[in-house]
Amino acid sequence: NAFLVVLISTSLALLFGGVGFLKSSTSSNEGGVMKSIAASLDGPLYKRTWGIKFCLPSRPLDLPVESVFRHKPLFCTSSLIKPASEEEEDAFEERQHWDVPQMKRVNFSVPREFIPSLLSFFQEDYPLSYKSLHVDPALIYATNPIPFYTQGATSELVPVKVYLEPSVDIFYKNEEARKILIKNQQENQKEKTQNLLEEISKKSSSSDIIQAVEPTFNGFASKIVNLSHKPVDLYWDGGYEDSEGKNVKKSLKIATISPFEAAGTATFPGHQFYITPTYDSDDAIDRFILSPEEPIHVFDPFENPPPGSGVTTYKLDRLSSAQKRQYERQKLNVLFSNWYQTQTARPWYGMFPRPPPIYHMWSADYFGQTYTIQTTQTYYQKLPPRKMLKHMTMMDMEQRHDEHHVSYRSNNAELLSLNLTVISCRPRVFEIRNFLSTVEVNHLLSIASKSKLEESTVSAGDTGDTYEKMKYNQARSSSNTWIYREESPIVDTIYRRAAAVMNIDEKYMRDRLFDYNTDDPVKSSRAEALQLVHYDVGQHYTPHHDFTFPSSLNSYQPTRFVTLLLYLNDEGLEGGETAFPKGVNAESPSGLMVTPEMGKAVLFYNMLPDGNMDDLSQHASLPVRNGEKWLANLWVWDAVNVH
Repeated sequence: NAFLVVLISTSLALLFGGVGFLKSSTSSNEGGVMKSIAASLDGPLYKRTWGIKFCLPSRPLDLPVESVFRHKPLFCTSSLIKPASEEEEDAFEERQHWDVPQMKRVNFSVPREFIPSLLSFFQEDYPLSYKSLHVDPALIYATNPIPFYTQGATSELVPVKVYLEPSVDIFYKNEEARKILIKNQQENQKEKTQNLLEEISKKSSSSDIIQAVEPTFNGFASKIVNLSHKPVDLYWDGGYEDSEGKNVKKSLKIATISPFEAAGTATFPGHQFYITPTYDSDDAIDRFILSPEEPIHVFDPFENPPPGSGVTTYKLDRLSSAQKRQYERQKLNVLFSNWYQTQTARPWYGMFPRPPPIYHMWSADYFGQTYTIQTTQTYYQKLPPRKMLKHMTMMDMEQRHDEHHVSYRSNNAELLSLNLTVISCRPRVFEIRNFLSTVEVNHLLSIASKSKLEESTVSAGDTGDTYEKMKYNQARSSSNTWIYREESPIVDTIYRRAAAVMNIDEKYMRDRLFDYNTDDPVKSSRAEALQLVHYDVGQHYTPHHDFTFPSSLNSYQPTRFVTLLLYLNDEGLEGGETAFPKGVNAESPSGLMVTPEMGKAVLFYNMLPDGNMDDLSQHASLPVRNGEKWLANLWVWDAVNVH
């Protein structure tokens, strides 16, 4: 059994602790834990197959192939690397319980024909272990056990963890129950927390259970998958309109979708779309209507060839090996998507396998729940002279200490306390009052005043040929500019403070060419530049999502993980609220509305704890009725930033 030690050694338990190599360090032992793990890993440090418990079965030589699955596993991916010391083990275990009362392991049935696709991900994540299965003569399968495995049964059950959203009833529970719940979570007593939730549920009679109100807003995120080996264009079909006595086609190009990739857009029930070749916008080779129940459409010309395409145009045996692998992986993802929706009543917008986020996520158990964060990144109360606000280099940010500009910072304060208050549980939205000082707000506005504001754009995803950005005033009417972290020490402080409230180490929000630690192979910033946005009277941004659909070829599956909104003015401003129209509650069908307030921040997650994108995170900037609105957006990506 020596090969068992060699084989796939990182466990599911490692993953659901938030994969601490990118998480904000809360223990002096954390680095040691991750270094010991990193040193033992086979293959890349970041693995798409985290979270999947997958086994190859053993098979005696005289046993028929059909009976292979009745015997105990030859190996499993759930082997666990133990930390070197008890202290490290405690820190390691702590990360496993950061969010999980609603996480559940469920068996995903993978048909035989898709098992090779699933194995191909393990081959990429654990190349040495996978290779050893083919070359070790001591193995019972001689030189290659994989064909035996894929022929062994009609399907294989693969346990996968999914996130089950809590009932709205929990959001309004009495204060005593809330305190117990939080205390148990803080002590990492996952089992007790789950028992408490079940006990609360049992005690509530049907007449006492609080029901969520149906939102008046019925928009949703859509995803369109192109399973053709050719790029296609996606259009919204607005039908025809009368223009000077003529019927004029009313349509809008959404995106160009690369072969075996996907794109998406926010839409409404009944909206019609069509797909064309990139060279002929009038040749609609596929038409479809999307709905909240079926928000994902798959264009698969190999299964349903378009009329007139010819008998040889779409033949799988004409694909290259690389194309066929992409096609089969997308088919596996479609299968998983259908299964996921039956388990969670939510669409799966990701690309299976996709591990949960590597960063910390604050839980949002009930309205009014509050976390107090203390940070050394205190307010700027006085503006330093211009010569002290010069552009910073990477080395400047690397070497900066907490006492920097201390004479211009908060008086007699070594720490700044900030409160994150839950204002929505689904989606997870937190309000942070007084996140910025007046000096800091004015500094950002001063930088913006010296920059050229460009017309704001929206994008349909990043899997097209050119990451097409579209300008159409129906969706977004505003102007914006970008401010980079290195612009000044004040901007750098804002980033560090943002990292503190997100519980992410600030170094992962900047480029780090001088960071030689091996616990993180990616040295580029996970945070984007600050986007400063200006709205005049009547300007707005219709409901949209911040997440994108990454390329299926990207092993990191990156997307925007968390958004931090910074409000920069309120005097004379009417309107301009930030709306979360799908916010789940028992009171208002309009969802959640956040009123701009100078210096206030709002933090919300674009992802769910199981790695899926959160459709409920759809949000809008309502029209400004009077005055003007200034806002800054800060986006942090998981697991890498592709911008």
